[in-house]
Amino acid sequence: MLFSLDIGLNQLIILAISFFGFYFTVDSFIEVAVKHILGRNIFYHSIILLVRIGIFNVIGYFVGLTVTISVITVIGVSLIIFLIEFLHDTRGKYKGSDSQ
Repeated sequence: MLFSLDIGLNQLIILAISFFGFYFTVDSFIEVAVKHILGRNIFYHSIILLVRIGIFNVIGYFVGLTVTISVITVIGVSLIIFLIEFLHDTRGKYKGSDSQ
């Protein structure tokens, strides 16, 4: 058990590989499509967050996690990715405007 969430080591390894596989392949296509439709604003980040939560939840289901464990894990991972990308985007905007 890990963090008393009843996640075995095998499930955790498969979950991590699946998350990384999705994030570095399919997620890029989804980001491009949403960016083309909405532009790069807070709605873009919100839609990407919700899509990631949904797809990560499906991955958790296929790995064999219970609903409660899957929701906790998925929301945590999705929010961490959201915060990193959002802060990177906003830092790039402010850093670009300072270098005149």
